[in-house]
Amino acid sequence: VGNLRFGKLDNVKVLGIDISDKCLEYAKNTSDPEKFVFRKLDLEGMMMEEELREIMDELGIEKFDIMFGALLLLHLKKPVTVLKKLRRFLANDGYMVLRGSDDGSVLAVNDDGLVKKIIDKCHTTVGFSDRQNGRKLYCQLEAAGFKDVKVETFIKDLSGKDIDERDEIFFERFSYRINNFNKIMKADPTNEDKRNDYLFMKYALEELEERFTNHDFWYCEQDFLAYGRAK
Repeated sequence: VGNLRFGKLDNVKVLGIDISDKCLEYAKNTSDPEKFVFRKLDLEGMMMEEELREIMDELGIEKFDIMFGALLLLHLKKPVTVLKKLRRFLANDGYMVLRGSDDGSVLAVNDDGLVKKIIDKCHTTVGFSDRQNGRKLYCQLEAAGFKDVKVETFIKDLSGKDIDERDEIFFERFSYRINNFNKIMKADPTNEDKRNDYLFMKYALEELEERFTNHDFWYCEQDFLAYGRAK
């Protein structure tokens, strides 16, 4: 994500944070060390603000000009609280930029209702991330005290896409979901309902992956980009 958005910019220094050691290791191995620095940080941890200030002092950062989060808030329990805390570390004319998606924006044709079944199962499963986050970004930024909040939307669909591009969209939008159900099942391995949910998702996603290769199947979804000024 960092390389895609900031790798071609000159005269920038990028601090990437994540709670996952695996993600941080991958980022370090695929990024320019002259431009990117990575640190582990739990945004909802009790000591988040103190730990972030220590990182900033270590790197000689007084304030941030831009904070960017891709598909971040949907994983947080209290996203507005986190945004309020992060706003304090932005320069007065600094911006928070957030990318999100929303299952409510999905349209599909010739799937026999399969996409809706997958989405409904995600929405009704306890422990799954908030897949309706895109529509909430404006209100979350406003509630956190950001100014001049705006939201832009972008359509991603299968029109004119070749087989490889269709596969990319499937893996980006759907394949990760089985990992969530796997984690939920493993956290309670004797629960038969959670095992059945996992198996449903496994077979449903396998069928949907096949649908994505058929040119009589069409799918689209909106991406959301929201941004607001610190003060």
